[in-house]
Amino acid sequence: MGLTPVDPNTITDIVVLGDSLSDNGNLLQHLVVYPPPPYWKGRFCNGPIWVEYLAEYLNNAKLHDYAYGGSHVNGKDALRDFISRTVTEFVLPLLEDQVKTFKEYNHTLKVNFETTLFIVWDGANDLDDTYFSGQEIDGGPVARMAVDSIKELVDYGAKHILVGKMAPLDLIPTFNKKTELLPKLRVAMNQFNDALDAGIVKIKAHSSANIVTFDPRDVLEFATSPEGQAKFGFKNITDPCFVMGRLHLPEAPEEHLFWDFAHPTTKAQKHLAEHAYNVFFYNTSDLGREN
Repeated sequence: MGLTPVDPNTITDIVVLGDSLSDNGNLLQHLVVYPPPPYWKGRFCNGPIWVEYLAEYLNNAKLHDYAYGGSHVNGKDALRDFISRTVTEFVLPLLEDQVKTFKEYNHTLKVNFETTLFIVWDGANDLDDTYFSGQEIDGGPVARMAVDSIKELVDYGAKHILVGKMAPLDLIPTFNKKTELLPKLRVAMNQFNDALDAGIVKIKAHSSANIVTFDPRDVLEFATSPEGQAKFGFKNITDPCFVMGRLHLPEAPEEHLFWDFAHPTTKAQKHLAEHAYNVFFYNTSDLGREN
């Protein structure tokens, strides 16, 4: 995290690259039937996701979302997830593919780099899919590949980049009760974050780009604390509100931190957006809007 002179009122466009945490309907456009209701309009959530809230905070900045549910950073070593293996023959774009797609579209789009915020948040699938299979993966190489994509954006002209650290996989319902797996998972997460920080330092040493990282753990870990539960109002911080295949509809999503086994509810996503907004524009990790 570093000082940033960016005025939030100057941002007119947001370019988003990542996975299901930032996908605002791209996967659904290809699959038509997935994710199904009660997922909201193709989001892996019960309502708007964090990048949509962030765009709203930035005077309804125009959102250019290239993120895909199921996306990986390292398509070679990570075990391909459920979506890739069984749902579709559609080849999910890796992070580097999303960067290339943006650059292709930008020949026509021509975003103003001075007023465009780029968001890069990917890598969770590389770790969770592989670990859930019983395999192990070093988080470092995954992060370094993500750094390569960030550098490509900088070389292309991006000036303002918000980068998400590894999603706190040890807190999500997929893993939070698998006590035997958590130590190894945390090692890989730390490897990812350390390598990500180191790579960004190197980019910034040779560039004037404003690159800021935010850590979603700050929000989700706080939300699971007694103080956070009192402030945010989440009564269930460990279980999914919705489970695919259950006959009954989800109940009281506003009381749940997690919508399904991997994704926060829209209420939690709003807190993520507030945190990311504060980190990037005000250099503070406060968990509430600064203005």
